[in-house]
Amino acid sequence: MSQNRRLLLATGGTGGHLFPAQAIAAEIMKNMPEAQVLFAGAGLKQNRYFDHKEFTCEHVSSMTIFQPNLLNIVRCPFLLLKGLCESIKLMRSYKPKLVVGFGSFHAAPLVIAAKICRIPIVLFEANAYAGRVNRWFSRWARWVGIYFPDASKKLKARTYLIKMPFWRGVFERSEEMTREQSLSYLGLKESKKTLLIFGGSQGAASINQWVAEAITDLSIDRSELQVVHITGKADVTTHLRNVYARLNIDSVVKDFEKNMHLVWPGIDLAVCRAGAGSIAEQINYEVPSILIPYPHAANNHQLRNGEFMADTVKGARLLTEHDSDAMKLKDILQSLLVSNSNHLDLMKKSIETYKKISTRSSLSTLIMQELEG
Repeated sequence: MSQNRRLLLATGGTGGHLFPAQAIAAEIMKNMPEAQVLFAGAGLKQNRYFDHKEFTCEHVSSMTIFQPNLLNIVRCPFLLLKGLCESIKLMRSYKPKLVVGFGSFHAAPLVIAAKICRIPIVLFEANAYAGRVNRWFSRWARWVGIYFPDASKKLKARTYLIKMPFWRGVFERSEEMTREQSLSYLGLKESKKTLLIFGGSQGAASINQWVAEAITDLSIDRSELQVVHITGKADVTTHLRNVYARLNIDSVVKDFEKNMHLVWPGIDLAVCRAGAGSIAEQINYEVPSILIPYPHAANNHQLRNGEFMADTVKGARLLTEHDSDAMKLKDILQSLLVSNSNHLDLMKKSIETYKKISTRSSLSTLIMQELEG
């Protein structure tokens, strides 16, 4: 009888949770063909960020207990109990050798069920301040993979500093693109500075608005600038295309870009939220940034992520949303994009230096070692 190498990935929600989980699944399926991988969590079958063609999933009911809504407070215990029963049934039928939780309440019933069924658990924490689910259940885990060193302070298990798993499409492992190839993919020019604006998988209305206003007021030669803007919403895409056309700025404006690994190599400066995945990509591709953390993130973890990128890596300028506006953003853009400034070069060199001194393990390799054990 063959050895059990069934893996269950407990995840769901935004791209920040799903992209690294799918990247891990792809790496394991490529390097360990005999492994079976199943995703489980709430809403996966309708989730736009989940690759339904390549991965299989099971729905497990769940809900956060921290939504300040009376109806949700009443419904939550019933949904969590239902999710726990569904999870126990799934553990007994699928019989995974290992359960990997990727944080959020989508993973909670599955992690509890794994504990009840005595199935080993490992966790992945992407943010600088560990989320509630990972903090609560880390005492049950064999270990936790973390990206930001400070995350270990709130966890009650051994931690490994790991490389961020990047989602590039299932089994796609082409060589890294050059700047020239990236700009060719985007249809932009090599001679211009390229600015990337995006708000993560959920978009960001304030960033979209501020950037449009800031660029309108920039006192630099706009013929030297081009923009890639990922808006998150179709109506905003149409509006911003008109804005850039009116300003005579070459631009690529999209609702969503699934191939960010083709975009990053051509970027000189990014304006974005401070999600863990975005920061990891900036470090990987050595792209300086202006970070505007999402102010309603749990435990304000995006601010902590941004502080790490700005203060430790020294590859970003940090703006808090409640203290910022289009004028402040314009002033920073102006200082970084003016032709005689070397600020971008210094930030890029700082990122390069950090990469050289940062020793990290592969999360997929650690998981495969658990499956082989």
